[in-house]
Amino acid sequence: MRLVSDGPRKTSVLVNHNQHVPHDLEALAGQPLLRVKAYSGCIIKDVRYQTIEVDKIRKTQNSGVVVSSVHDRRQVDFYDVIKDIIELQYNSTPEANRTVVSFRCDWFDMNEKNMVADAFFKNINTTKLWYKDQHYVLTQQVRKVFYLPCTLKGREWKVVQHFEQRNLYNVRQQNDEPGSTES
Repeated sequence: MRLVSDGPRKTSVLVNHNQHVPHDLEALAGQPLLRVKAYSGCIIKDVRYQTIEVDKIRKTQNSGVVVSSVHDRRQVDFYDVIKDIIELQYNSTPEANRTVVSFRCDWFDMNEKNMVADAFFKNINTTKLWYKDQHYVLTQQVRKVFYLPCTLKGREWKVVQHFEQRNLYNVRQQNDEPGSTES
């Protein structure tokens, strides 16, 4: 199976003669509808995320994110704050609401002169950016972080604090039937 595009709104799915294509995948191949919903916040897997504009008027911080990816053939964590939260809709039907939610971020430059890491802390210069043409990330790819003021390096530097979700337990459930268990 492969996707073929003949211009805007004319993407189709080419399939081997006896291969079944799920309706959700076929809908995604058709490009999103022209209407986009924008949000100032959302909750993903019980974790609250908000745009930086909301953080500026609140005492809480919910806009910091990190994404792990590859740069120059090595694993790198990309850090930033959420600028926008958008939802794209793909050929939805009453039975299937096909949407994709993504965050728009401008990634902090993680080169050695803009990031200092030791055994305990990671300090980032938040004024230098990179990957300026790759702003969007799927919500399932991000993890939450907080940015604390760095007292050693100045106002443009922040200390990264990774977020660990509390009160989640992986508890094994057991059926009433003898010898059977569920996870």
